[in-house]
Order: sequence, then structure tokens, then C-alpha cells
Amino acid sequence: MMINRYPNFRYVVYTGDTDVSSETILSNVASRFNINLASDSVEFIFLKQRDWVEAHHYPHLTLLLQSLGSLVLGLEALKNFVPGRTLTIRFSDSERNNFWFMGI
Repeated sequence: MMINRYPNFRYVVYTGDTDVSSETILSNVASRFNINLASDSVEFIFLKQRDWVEAHHYPHLTLLLQSLGSLVLGLEALKNFVPGRTLTIRFSDSERNNFWFMGI
């Protein structure tokens, strides 16, 4: 696991799920993926502007308006936490799904 391999990294997760706690998210990760993470090893950045990218707000020109909304959401994310040096690792599972991991 990445946290065991790189214990000095800071692991940050951006999430738009503002109605749940960090502990609830970690509990869901443990139950769904059988991965137990210590709450002090992961920091959650809760983004309040997620509505800007939700399709139900845009009955017309959905993709265009969601793209513009992603700029607003991205700016909020960078305002709350600006990544420094990052380690990016790509790996695939047995079904050839690609996953990206960024450690800070």
C-alpha cells in the first residue's frame, strides 16, 4: 500500500461530499475495498462548489456548462490546498482499468 511505502507523504483527497465526515468516508473505503487507513494519514478537502459540475443544473449545453463549472471547482480546490511536489504512479488492475495515484 502506498501509505506504508511512503509514510512521509501527505495524502490529500478532494471531495464534494460535504454532508459526510472524514471518518465516514474512511469507513466506507474499509467496507467496500477492504483497505483500512488511519485517519491521521489522509486529509480530506471538502469542496462546497460541486454543484457547478452536476448535470441536473444544466438542461441545455450540459457539457459546456459543466466544463466551465469545473474551472470554478478547480479554483476552489487550489484555494484550499495547493499541491507541492507530487509523485504520480499509474497502475492497472486485472481488467486493464487504469488508476492514477498522486502523493504529495
